[in-house]
Amino acid sequence: MVCRGALLLICLVAAVGCSQDWGTGDGDGVDGWSGDDDDFVAGDDDTAGDDDTVGDDDTSSDDTSSYPDEESFFALAVGNTWTYDERISGDPQALDDGIEVSIVGRIAGLDMDPPRPEGMVIFQFEVNRDLGTDEVHWYGIDGTTTLKWVKSRVEGDFEHQDYEGDESVILRSAASEAALVGRAYDGALLVADIEGHDYEVTNSTQATFFYGAGLEIESVENEVQEDGNGVGRQYWKPEWGLLGFNISQGSTSTEWEITGCSVCPPTAGL
Repeated sequence: MVCRGALLLICLVAAVGCSQDWGTGDGDGVDGWSGDDDDFVAGDDDTAGDDDTVGDDDTSSDDTSSYPDEESFFALAVGNTWTYDERISGDPQALDDGIEVSIVGRIAGLDMDPPRPEGMVIFQFEVNRDLGTDEVHWYGIDGTTTLKWVKSRVEGDFEHQDYEGDESVILRSAASEAALVGRAYDGALLVADIEGHDYEVTNSTQATFFYGAGLEIESVENEVQEDGNGVGRQYWKPEWGLLGFNISQGSTSTEWEITGCSVCPPTAGL
């Protein structure tokens, strides 16, 4: 009888130990249980309050201002995705890369760090390269028909470098593409004033953009300058987004050509 009681006690102790191991979770617990480093419960490193969730510049706000006409014109919506072929020519050698650009966040101005105007809504663009350096850009609208540069980030292997924007205007909305002819801007889309560069668009015209296997589309062509010198052209289309560009940067030149577009119509061939 004593041996049977001891055996029962051992089993009960073992069961309690197993329950603690799986239920409250230490570093070896099951994913998804409270207390483990890989769960989804508030209080660990993967939830609210860290660098990847609510309260910083890398997430969406619960409540923001809304400007439907401008959001449609500038193709601003979380989930919109574009892909591009990138070619960097010059010193030391040419480099071909693939790029995916996605809008991953919609942020209220007051939720930015530092805070931006209350009526501004900011969209977070992630630029992910197959080989090269990744970037993040934040652009805002506020009901004034303008798209403004808010912030940019250059990713590194172990840290990133942030560049605070000055809310300079990089695009304007209008009733038609023709109404954009002759416009000038303080910057260029997805080509930020970082690492010593200072771009501006001095004139806009209408032009045909050629892409893919013999495809073409009427677009807005922006002439890009830096320090008073012409450095290239950028092409974009309302409701489609950025189509491509070719911009010189010192001893190198960078060219983007669109290869995919989630927001473009099927007739675009993308």
